[in-house]
Amino acid sequence: MAFTLRQIEVFVEAAQDENFRKTADRLNISQPAISRHIRLLEQHAGGRLFVRDRGSHAQLSPLGEAMLVEARAVLRAAQKVSFAAETDGMEVTVRIAAGNYLLDRWIRPNVRRLFATEDGLNLEFVQAAQHEELLRLVRAGEADCAFYTGDLLDLPGLEFTALRETSVGIYAAPALAARVRQVPADLAGLPYVLSNRGTPSEAWQLATLRGAGVAPARIAARSQFMEVIIDHVVEGQGASLIFDEDARPYVEKGQMVRLPVDIPTGQRVLVTRRDRQPHPRKELVIRRIGRMLQEGLA
Repeated sequence: MAFTLRQIEVFVEAAQDENFRKTADRLNISQPAISRHIRLLEQHAGGRLFVRDRGSHAQLSPLGEAMLVEARAVLRAAQKVSFAAETDGMEVTVRIAAGNYLLDRWIRPNVRRLFATEDGLNLEFVQAAQHEELLRLVRAGEADCAFYTGDLLDLPGLEFTALRETSVGIYAAPALAARVRQVPADLAGLPYVLSNRGTPSEAWQLATLRGAGVAPARIAARSQFMEVIIDHVVEGQGASLIFDEDARPYVEKGQMVRLPVDIPTGQRVLVTRRDRQPHPRKELVIRRIGRMLQEGLA
């Protein structure tokens, strides 16, 4: 039995949410429609893609995890064919706005790779430190799209699309983490690695730490680059706030430990202007960048 791209798209979205009701609401279709798409894809795959024995919670089965890798590859291939067919001969400049973390860690390296073979496509990156500035750039038409990590907003004239949930934790090398006996009391006494003084990144780090009941008393090192901050943490110089997706490889190697502090999750969000005049090539570029950030490619 053949599958359709729509079934693949729905499956990938459902795998992200692990909740069919949430996926249905986000895609603006019915929950039975989600279940039908998944059921038809399961017939093609030859087994259950989700384990659905706990109410609405739908965890990927081992077959589902393998299918997810294939499904994402199918969508990327389909998008590449669609992009080539629909944008042949169109020259365009796409202006992409984001903060320094998303630009340096995710967007610049991956976007240039995604579009390395595309002729007539100019990509311009606009760095903005504050969410307010990102929104202003999109409103004013100075950026075609913007990406940020934070709360999903609802503001006049702008369209906000949640791409994926993101989470952040306080990480330290194992020896340093072992000094923590009481949370959050012992956390304040640890040395910390933060972004450069006076930057929006430092302000966010300090505000997030305060929200978790932690007031750092000693700053051991600073850097504007996440890779350098991670190096300092791995070397045991201090603890730091790190996105879980960035810390995961180091945790798996035993080089970092996530300290037992609950910090609210946020969203990775795409912002565009609602009244924009659709340009086929721009829309496809923005869609592909959004898909890349949604999948968390590094």
